Amino acid sequence: MKLQDLAQVLLVIALSVGSTIQSSSNRSPSSGDGACVVKLAGIQFNCPVGWKIVEEIENGTTIGDFERPDKTGNLTIPTGRATLTVHPMPKIYRNFNEWVYAATKNAPEAVQKNETLINKTVGALKVITFTSPDSQRGLIYASYFFEINGAPVNLELNCQRASRNSSEYRTIPERIITSLEPYQR
Repeated sequence: MKLQDLAQVLLVIALSVGSTIQSSSNRSPSSGDGACVVKLAGIQFNCPVGWKIVEEIENGTTIGDFERPDKTGNLTIPTGRATLTVHPMPKIYRNFNEWVYAATKNAPEAVQKNETLINKTVGALKVITFTSPDSQRGLIYASYFFEINGAPVNLELNCQRASRNSSEYRTIPERIITSLEPYQR
């Protein structure tokens, strides 16, 4: 299975037609760079410095470190840039374990890692990560599945392996998970 096919399979797992999502971007008036806040799937977090919401669709909110002047058509990641998408659990799954099981079966080449991250608000969070194998070239893909206060969430990172910022991009999902806050819709 090609890396791009693997990324598409994992993305399909995370998406579901008919998912109800509430998301918003709030501009911080004290911030000169237009920092945003993502509120979605029972979590909220500040976008990394220089990142913006580049797409809000029924199945998730995507932030990126680039401008997207034309928000029609498919989202394309510019060369050397990255995106991070937040997804709630699709309604087709009965529970978190079923969602993760589907990811395991639909992307057998992904490298799975189970770890515990310490979130500043709720404490220990069990995180199941699926990543593209290091032996593959091109796209880096990492999908982080976790539950916070009973809300199943998936964060998906996409960037090019050759990007000069790829090592920095790889640290962003874990930084977000440890600093995010739960919120009530």
